[in-house]
Amino acid sequence: MQRTTDTTIAVRLDGQRFWLTLQDVEGSLIGIELTYHEAESNPRASLLHMAARTATLALQQGVKPEDLIELWLGTSFGPRGRVQDAERGVSYFARSVLDWAAREIGAHYCDRPELVGQVREE
Repeated sequence: MQRTTDTTIAVRLDGQRFWLTLQDVEGSLIGIELTYHEAESNPRASLLHMAARTATLALQQGVKPEDLIELWLGTSFGPRGRVQDAERGVSYFARSVLDWAAREIGAHYCDRPELVGQVREE
């Protein structure tokens, strides 16, 4: 039986809280969850959930993470702005939640660490 691992990244984007959960089996991305802090009765949260669910289905049908990030990278809609991840000491600009998610997926699964900016020196 293969073991599934979940990694959750919590950030503030333009002051609003979002969570990205990456699900993988043996280092291969198999699922994505996007959560917005104002999820209850919020159209934005519903759209993010649908985008993540569609991406999960695509990944499970063999779409590569590289192809997914190519679609989402640079997508522009609000909120947009500075991504702040205090836990990892990372701060960079994202044009939307999907742009942020693409950057994180690229850094974690496509050997593209430059997508998430520079780690601040303490």
